[in-house]
Amino acid sequence: MTGSHTAHGHVGERLAAAEAVVDVRSPAEFARGAIVGAVNLPLFSNLERADIGTLYKQVGRESAIAKGLAAVGARLDAYCAAFAPFRARRLLVYCARGGMRSAAVVSLLASLGYDARQLAGGYKAYRNHVL
Repeated sequence: MTGSHTAHGHVGERLAAAEAVVDVRSPAEFARGAIVGAVNLPLFSNLERADIGTLYKQVGRESAIAKGLAAVGARLDAYCAAFAPFRARRLLVYCARGGMRSAAVVSLLASLGYDARQLAGGYKAYRNHVL
């Protein structure tokens, strides 16, 4: 089944069902820890993530989303192309807490015909699961 789904099931079940796990957090977040076997295809650079996060806290969600869209817009084709090796695989996509970054990427991938799911709770849920 192709489409966009949020993974609300058990973390272990979702990991077992995935054929590839994609971490869309920044390179620095990935370096601090990741799901075993995950591939890092960051939506934002370290600096972009810091800037957008600060904007989110200080100004609000709309401003942060606008800045995020502006940051990704110019390189959207290249970002989508990075997923080409995973075209025929069932993907599990996650970010820090299963929030906006992974949801946006899952939505984008689904619109391109990928079988992508979001890991609800993100890396935080994974850490809780393994601990």
